[in-house]
Amino acid sequence: LNCRFLSEVEKDDCDLMARLVIEAKPDVIVLCGWFHTPFNQLISRPELSDKKFIMGMDTPWQDTWRQRLGRLKMGRFLDRMDRVIVSGERSRQLAQALKVPEHKIKRGVYGIDYKSFTQAYPVRRSNPEGWPKRFLFTGRYHVVKALDVLLKAYTAYRASVENPWPLTMCGTGPLEDLINAAPGVENLGFVQP
Repeated sequence: LNCRFLSEVEKDDCDLMARLVIEAKPDVIVLCGWFHTPFNQLISRPELSDKKFIMGMDTPWQDTWRQRLGRLKMGRFLDRMDRVIVSGERSRQLAQALKVPEHKIKRGVYGIDYKSFTQAYPVRRSNPEGWPKRFLFTGRYHVVKALDVLLKAYTAYRASVENPWPLTMCGTGPLEDLINAAPGVENLGFVQP
């Protein structure tokens, strides 16, 4: 792919984002949710009116007032999507609550290479000490991910068992110092899938 990283200033520049997308002449535009304004505004660009839009969504239905009223704020945006790819049943429920038509909802945000993973089972079975046990977090190191709650729970867990499993974390973000300071936590930083 012909791509480049955007600086912190560039990533929030709606006009730059639109120009880069228009210059790329895509057939399909895939958006990772609705949280980033420069992506959201792409649906309004006349130069992209003939393009297909797909949005990935992993937000679960929690039956909050904000979610119930979300259609009022996001209706036009959601109507422009040709597909909404959800991560599972609870995300599908939110998409339905936001009035995304069922024929536009598809499952499969996260993929697994089953062929590669099938080789792990015989290795696991042959290990006389059993399979190594650990917790794993992958995601942004950001306050919206409730990492403070995760780390408090992990600290309480470590204090309550004799041989606690380690916690490995993969990601980047502003809370990296919090993660690095937590006992028993291994920070691998960003790791390619």
